[in-house]
Amino acid sequence: MAGKSQKSVAPIRLHFGDQTRVVVTPDDEDRFMTTSAEAAQACRSAQDTLKWKAQFDALLGCVHLWCKGHAAVARAYLGFSNDGLKVFILTIGSEYRFDFDDAISELDMELAQKFPRCPTEVLHFPEAPVESLTSFFDAGSALQLYGN
Repeated sequence: MAGKSQKSVAPIRLHFGDQTRVVVTPDDEDRFMTTSAEAAQACRSAQDTLKWKAQFDALLGCVHLWCKGHAAVARAYLGFSNDGLKVFILTIGSEYRFDFDDAISELDMELAQKFPRCPTEVLHFPEAPVESLTSFFDAGSALQLYGN
């Protein structure tokens, strides 16, 4: 808080098994009463969220760079579903490219190894208007990772 001097104070130690009640007060002066165990779990959850976000951002960049390195790719999207994240790779042309299956499988395995906090399935389709892909993902909430 502005205007108050900051004193050096020993850290408060919270343990997962401790049921001591604590009050947490953020800057907006709202107050949360909880147990030490619940507060410690909230801290762990926040840390896990930060780690997930870092992997998610790295996954987006990885897919974009992969697409850039494959001339057959027209566009790529990341869709969200109840089953998790799905990457949709659209290849140039109106025909399904069976010769691209191995490259897609390799990308799928690479993402699983590099980004275990963000389980992702990779699928590929021939190039089509995004509206025709609505049975696979919601274009309104999907992220376009590559292409025009």
